[in-house]
Amino acid sequence: MAFYITHAKTTPDGGWVFAEETKVRLAGAEGPLARHILGLPADSTGEWNLSSAEITAMLAASPPSGPEQALLLWDSGDPDACPMRVLHFSGVSREFETELLVHMEILEPVASHLRGTGRISNEALRLLGGRCTPKAKWTWAAPKMAIGSTIVGPC
Repeated sequence: MAFYITHAKTTPDGGWVFAEETKVRLAGAEGPLARHILGLPADSTGEWNLSSAEITAMLAASPPSGPEQALLLWDSGDPDACPMRVLHFSGVSREFETELLVHMEILEPVASHLRGTGRISNEALRLLGGRCTPKAKWTWAAPKMAIGSTIVGPC
């Protein structure tokens, strides 16, 4: 599992041609997720949502030039699978840990580019760090409950 950011050009059919993909770190004490969670108001319930655009804006990557747009991608590590386009993150941060869902669109190859399918997949993850642990390492961990994944959309 890995997250990547790429500068993408839109194709006439609404797909994307990706420029160089750069691996990004979303976890870690200085990562965008920890910074966001530790910045939640004191009276917060710990529930939060971050769009892909909000995450990419927090990353130290150069902004795209011209008609390109920055896309955040998820690579499952399966060499036979296309990457998925990250849409947003939603989570609940407790005192010492954070449970989150990554909401993604499944992409498919079309000629020399990738195009969205309209099908949505979710991946449950957990971070070892929460609202009361600013000195935590904020590392990825398996979710406490294996709920699987659901794909919603047209076939």
